[in-house]
Amino acid sequence: QNVVYTNAEGRYFIFGHLFDMQERKDLTAEKRGQLPPPAAASKIAFADLPFDHAIKSVKGTGARKIAVFADPNCTYCKSFEGELAKIDNLTVYTFMIPILSEDSRKKAAAIWCSPDRAKAWRKTLLEDKAPEKSPGCDATSVLDQNLALSSQLGIHGTPTYLLPDGSITPGAAPAATLIRLLGK
Repeated sequence: QNVVYTNAEGRYFIFGHLFDMQERKDLTAEKRGQLPPPAAASKIAFADLPFDHAIKSVKGTGARKIAVFADPNCTYCKSFEGELAKIDNLTVYTFMIPILSEDSRKKAAAIWCSPDRAKAWRKTLLEDKAPEKSPGCDATSVLDQNLALSSQLGIHGTPTYLLPDGSITPGAAPAATLIRLLGK
């Protein structure tokens, strides 16, 4: 149920998503759409997620819901955040998992300690303006728990998104695909 890319000689091997940034399409998601759906075992109870460890952003009524595991330095997360911004009536729960670098952890801590986490997250991803860390605030526990949760769920890359039906999908997706998956 995964897509693997390799060169003709088999020397290079890529396991993950391939994105066409000009067309803004996840080419792997298209290929995965031709594969059988993942087993029910990969589904989780969306309502049981520890939402108090996530940044909550609400647009419009917030009727549609999605949980996203993301790293503040992830290029694809930045693109995905732009796609999420195109969707009306959406609640996004962002679980920061700083897996790319020590700088990711510093940015994630500063975002978590910001008075307006959602605004700090958007500015960091969409404008590349990370906030300064607030003195006296420690985000270590939340970030460690998010990392443990992502490991428990088998999430090893960012972005990965979860839908209320319990499905887990690695990689970014265009707004149109998300709207179709999330419904009205």
